[in-house]
Amino acid sequence: MALLEVEHLSHEFVDKLLYKDSSFELYKGEHMGIVRSKWNRKKYIN
Repeated sequence: MALLEVEHLSHEFVDKLLYKDSSFELYKGEHMGIVRSKWNRKKYIN
């Protein structure tokens, strides 16, 4: 059983599509990171 389940996620910034129709599941003991390149800043979800 997934702790987190995301389906059909899309995101755009101004007129630039960053991702479209993304889906994922996160299970106990797994980690996920979201990294963005602007100014080399990183954000993580633990």
